[in-house]
Amino acid sequence: GYLIGTSPAGVTPPTTPPGSPTALLPPWPIFRVAIALNEFFEAAAVATRPPPVQVKTLATAYWQSEISYSLTKSGAIDEVGAEGGVACEDVAAKLKLVPDFLCRMMRAGEGIKLLSTDAQGKYSLTPAGDMLRSEHPGSLRSFMLMINEETTKAWRAAGTKSLSSGQSGFKEAFGKEWWAWHNEPSRATQMRQFDAAMRSLNADVSGALLVDWAPPKEDALVCDIGGGAGHMTAAMVKHYPKLKGIVFDQPKVVASSTKEVLAELG
Repeated sequence: GYLIGTSPAGVTPPTTPPGSPTALLPPWPIFRVAIALNEFFEAAAVATRPPPVQVKTLATAYWQSEISYSLTKSGAIDEVGAEGGVACEDVAAKLKLVPDFLCRMMRAGEGIKLLSTDAQGKYSLTPAGDMLRSEHPGSLRSFMLMINEETTKAWRAAGTKSLSSGQSGFKEAFGKEWWAWHNEPSRATQMRQFDAAMRSLNADVSGALLVDWAPPKEDALVCDIGGGAGHMTAAMVKHYPKLKGIVFDQPKVVASSTKEVLAELG
């Protein structure tokens, strides 16, 4: 279905600026085949997995996100850093954490392929773990934190209380809807984290869009509903300089994002 539903040849925008997210993707035919193969092997793994193992895997899936969150939130990922080659005890000492517990967590991080160890037992980041560094150009740190903080409580409420009340999981968990809660002055940190999380997702999404979709004409007008800070529209305009774009979102979001997007467009 995937191979049939996407463009066989892909799309080449008229302009490819430096730092284009399209560079993150392999050549389109290879990308399409790789995705299809990945889906096939995932389906084969599920089909051959005994039902008890499948249930236990589902029941404990959140352990992986908790390990990932812990290593990110505690600063361990940043402390290992891009260079790596550090002992878990040294990381614990710099972060003023209990060595025994942190070393256990880092061993668990190795188990889920965020960390690796050398012959001396010193830790380095894998390519996936590297993306959780604060200073990584495509850092997903904010997304990891956001998705494992208020979002987890909202999902639990959606799967339990919302079934009876019909209200959103967020309102059940926090007493207010998402925007009302995040727009409170005391939630400025969470709002900034959400904005950063959305920005971190932009490169993958905009890259995939730009190599599979073209506007009906180069000077078309596009409107991004719920477009947040407007990074998706900005990416499109960079690749189609004649394009015009409208971003529609909450007034507070637009007001805080205008300068940032204008700077991005130069």
